[in-house]
Amino acid sequence: MMSSQNTPCPELAELTSFANGDLTEAKLEHLAKHIDHCESCGMIVDATTKMDDSELVAELRALKVQAAELDSTNERHSNLVPMQLLKAARDAIDPLSLPVSFDSGKRLANRLKSGPVRLGRFELLSELGVGSFGYVFKAHDTQLDRFVALKVQRAGTFATNEEVERFVREAQSIARLKHPGIVTVYDTIRSEEDVCYLVTEYVDGQSLEESLRSKEWGFEECAHLIAAIGDSLQFAHENGIVHRDVKPSNVLVDRLGKPHLMDFGLAKRDLDFDETMTSLGRIMGTPAYMSPEQASGDSRNVDARSDVYSLGVMLYEMLTGERPFQGNHRMLLLQVMEDEPRSPRKLNATIPLDLETICLKSLSKSQTQRYQSAAEMSDDLRRFTQRQPIKARPMGKTEKLWRWCRAFPLAASLLVAAPLVSIGGFTYLSWLSTHFVQSTALESTRMEANMLEDINDYYSESVISRIDQNQIPVTHKYASTPNSLPLPFTFMIDAGRRITENESGMQVKIYSDYPWRSDLGPQNDFEATAIQALGLGCRTDISKRSDVVTSQVIEENLDGRSYYEFGEVDGKPMLRYARAQIMKQSCVECHNREPTSPKRDWVEGDVAGVLSITRPLARDIESTRLGLRSAFNLIAGVALMLTGLTMVVFWTAKRRSNDKLGV
Repeated sequence: MMSSQNTPCPELAELTSFANGDLTEAKLEHLAKHIDHCESCGMIVDATTKMDDSELVAELRALKVQAAELDSTNERHSNLVPMQLLKAARDAIDPLSLPVSFDSGKRLANRLKSGPVRLGRFELLSELGVGSFGYVFKAHDTQLDRFVALKVQRAGTFATNEEVERFVREAQSIARLKHPGIVTVYDTIRSEEDVCYLVTEYVDGQSLEESLRSKEWGFEECAHLIAAIGDSLQFAHENGIVHRDVKPSNVLVDRLGKPHLMDFGLAKRDLDFDETMTSLGRIMGTPAYMSPEQASGDSRNVDARSDVYSLGVMLYEMLTGERPFQGNHRMLLLQVMEDEPRSPRKLNATIPLDLETICLKSLSKSQTQRYQSAAEMSDDLRRFTQRQPIKARPMGKTEKLWRWCRAFPLAASLLVAAPLVSIGGFTYLSWLSTHFVQSTALESTRMEANMLEDINDYYSESVISRIDQNQIPVTHKYASTPNSLPLPFTFMIDAGRRITENESGMQVKIYSDYPWRSDLGPQNDFEATAIQALGLGCRTDISKRSDVVTSQVIEENLDGRSYYEFGEVDGKPMLRYARAQIMKQSCVECHNREPTSPKRDWVEGDVAGVLSITRPLARDIESTRLGLRSAFNLIAGVALMLTGLTMVVFWTAKRRSNDKLGV
């Protein structure tokens, strides 16, 4: 035998023992749960209890013998027994004559099909609905002469301790709440057979679930209704009660269109210390409407904001006709915890943007990002209906990106890595390019300075020192003095000028802090700084430079007798290099005897002047960039590969998620 839940039905002997009360307490509780959900077994037990020697029992015994014979031949008989047992039970049972001790919500509903049923002082008139733990009937209170809603435990006398606890919890929770938007509790009754009844206010209308199927709701209607439900929830929250099962079937809409919140069976109260209903890892609520913290079993963090989330699900469903997430139990739980709901306006483009913003704010995965109370949400909904600006703001691109990153961390990491690697690579290559250009230019400039000095030394030692200066004058005015030669220092000055006039772009200059010609002193900030850095003199104040060079920069750029700076001249990259010119013994006598010399006390080793070379770097930079272009292309290729890998990881993660959900 198989029940409606696809679990094996107990053997006939067990059913008979259950009816006769011959089972242990543990087996009794287990079979009670099964019989409550299995119509055939329940009818068999009821009939067996009523008629021990009836035609039904005889039929059951005959079937037992028949089943034993089939077992001896190893034949299966799972389909034979239930059909015959069920037929025999139906032929023998009179539902209206069953004793009250076996009344549960389900059996009362079955008996009600044949006419009104009396339950104590209440006359059951019709079935209003079925909850997770009980049946709800419209009844007439014959004592007070009023219509009420009577909620009867689904399991009746076979109810578990948890079912009884929830029933009592609901009564205690609602009894504290006196609000026009919450169904009022009149009384709780527990019969001698331990069957619990809850007597509540009767609301003439239908559930919101039924209403959603039967009519279309306007946007302002949705806002008004959800705001009213929010008021009821706010009242409950202020009284220390979190509903935890807010959904359309738990909202009654009366004839005037006013909502009434009901079914507080899963409510969490601030005075609760019992872990039975609120233990960690226990999922409480209806998956399609529960908050992420409920779906994860994190009951300690379930608070008023959890009800706000459920209220947002109801608003979403009213606006779009669909729930944010759909599927089986496991799929719903995973989606609630991990996925973002689709934009309502993508399902219905006519939905006002403000209403979508309110809805999505209430559906935020993070509790801190939701409305912090039902009152806040109701207030924004009323602002919408009154054409006032709402307080909620649409989700920005940054927040959307952050939520996507949280949903797909590996893909997000790769997506971040791609630009970081690219930027890092380009930055490093740019630095490397600059380093190569500068180091190469500096080294070549040093070589050029060495070459000029070598030429000057050769001129001084091999030419000037070998001539008779009485016959061939050596002077800086050699151009206007017949049969004369230039001084070594003058020779270098004029050689530098000749190089400067060349098309190479290089500028060579020799100058001094003791100029004997008007153009031999420092002409710009760099030349002034170089003089002081190389220790030629202190007559030039470098603090007047527009781009003041600190002592630290001077120390970093000093290289023995040299000082240099990389920068721009007229918007073009340049290396400006300066080298101290040391007075030699062969030059001391010359300069000290020169009548026009501004200084006549030179000694060997003094810094007589500065050799300045300004070298353009544009060609070097272009040449280096051409050489590094392949490296740049390689980095770009790596970046594209990482981006492609990101997409692969993203789609793989999505597929795995769908596989988990059973899609």
